[in-house]
Amino acid sequence: MQLQNLNFSNFKNWKHFDTNLSKLNLFFGQNSSGKSSIIQLLLLLKQTVENSDDKVTLFLEMTKVTLILETLMKF
Repeated sequence: MQLQNLNFSNFKNWKHFDTNLSKLNLFFGQNSSGKSSIIQLLLLLKQTVENSDDKVTLFLEMTKVTLILETLMKF
């Protein structure tokens, strides 16, 4: 499975983020611009996909985060 689009709102300091992804993606910018937050979100998504529950509660820096993974299938 390859993640093709990353779209999220209200995660850490990000109000909204939307980008298409390819096999190789580079995130670069100034210090404290949110690069690590994107990597943390990708890790949360990975953990969610690997978990068999439809609704998973995760913890990030002592903050409770509940993720509901939505799958869009194109035929």
